[in-house]
Amino acid sequence: MKDMGDTSYVIDIKIQRDNVRRILGRYQSNPDMKHWKAVKKLMRKSTSGYIFMLAGGAIS
Repeated sequence: MKDMGDTSYVIDIKIQRDNVRRILGRYQSNPDMKHWKAVKKLMRKSTSGYIFMLAGGAIS
């Protein structure tokens, strides 16, 4: 993934996808319940804190 540098601050986003992939990739060979709970927590975590709505439905 390309490093956006100062641009990420201008558009107010924080890119964490690569870090999450690296962490989750460590446990692919033998995941247990503790790891599945961590995956579920990461999947529901909002990275921006904002939800964009269009016609009453969330689009991102």
